[in-house]
This record gives sequence, C-alpha cells and structure tokens, in this order.
Amino acid sequence: MKKIGFIVQFLCLALFSFGQSAEEGIRFIEGEKWENILKMAQEQNKYIFMDCYTSWCGPCKALAKDIFTRKDVGDFFNANFINVKYDMEKGVGKDLYKQYKSNIIGFPTLLLINKEGKVVHQMAGFQEADVLIAGMKAGMEGKSLFTYKDRYAAGERELAFLKDYVVALEGAFLKDDIEKIILDYMKTIPVEKLQEKEIWDFVGSYIKDPILHNLTT
Repeated sequence: MKKIGFIVQFLCLALFSFGQSAEEGIRFIEGEKWENILKMAQEQNKYIFMDCYTSWCGPCKALAKDIFTRKDVGDFFNANFINVKYDMEKGVGKDLYKQYKSNIIGFPTLLLINKEGKVVHQMAGFQEADVLIAGMKAGMEGKSLFTYKDRYAAGERELAFLKDYVVALEGAFLKDDIEKIILDYMKTIPVEKLQEKEIWDFVGSYIKDPILHNLTT
C-alpha cells in the first residue's frame, strides 16, 4: 500500500509540475472568431499579439517551443496583451491572412494590433526572447515601425532616430528598407565622417565597403 501511495503522490506531483510549467509561457487563444478577439481587446483595453504561423514553418515551431514557453516571455505577454495564434492556411487564419496580407511578409509574422483591428507594429522570423519583448514593448509604447515610418517620411533624420528605426525594420525583416535608409543617410554626410565611430557603427553593419558611398552621390 505504501508503494501505491508513493506512486500516486509522484503522479500528482508530476501533473502539478507540468501544469505549472505549462502556465509559465504565453497563454494563447487559438482559432477563436476574430470579432470575439476584438471584443475582448476592447473590453480589457489591451493590444492583441497575433502569431501568424503555418504548420510547415520551422522558425514558427522554434518560436513556439523555445521562446513562447519561457517564463519571462509569458510574464510580459500575458500581462499586457490578448495573445492569439492562427495557422494562416486553416480556418479563421485563412481570412485573417487575406485581411492582414500587406503586413505578413513571411512566416512567422508577429503582429501587434490595436482594439480597432489596426496593425501598429510587426516583427517577422525567429526572435530571441529579449528582442521579442523589447520590440513589442516599443510597439505598445508608440515606438512602432509605422510611427517611425511616418516620422521618416516627414523628414526626421537625426542619427539616434535612424538607429531606432533600423532596429524596428530589422525586427520586421525589411532588409531592403534598411539598405535604402543607410544609403540615403550616406548621401547627406561627407565620406570622412565614416571614420567617426558612432557613424561607422551605424552604417558599417550594412554597408561593408565605404566606396559604395561614392556610388550613391
């Protein structure tokens, strides 16, 4: 009897531990009708974090296994967002893909959506935990990709701003946009400025050969 009792206690403890670990990561709502998710966001006055994935996507699986299950990630996302995930090739996900296609450049795409259903920030590809948290925190605080895009279009060109803009573009995997910004910035500075550490640290990661500066002028 003692042996049976020990086994029962062990199983209960294992189940309890599993339940705890399952709760540590992001708690996602899956497959729910979109109108119900928007209603929840409006009632709770929260942004929606949406994981746009497919069943065949390797980086999607890596995110789900290694990042979304982390306690630090779960603590941040569960406290701040309505978290949803949809397979973009099935059910409700197929309609959402059509609706947000302009923001989905590949899989996974990670969207931050306001309670009116408008995308305010986007990231793409596998993201490390700290980068994912920082990116979505920035989006929640108004430092979103689209805010930066509007500021850039309005003519803002300070180096500190450009650095933040490039980080947002990196998170969204928009490499062509980054290259354009770097090349446009290099048109505005004399070539000798590239010797300054702050400037070279900014452009050097993207433009390896300073001779390219001459090609843009």
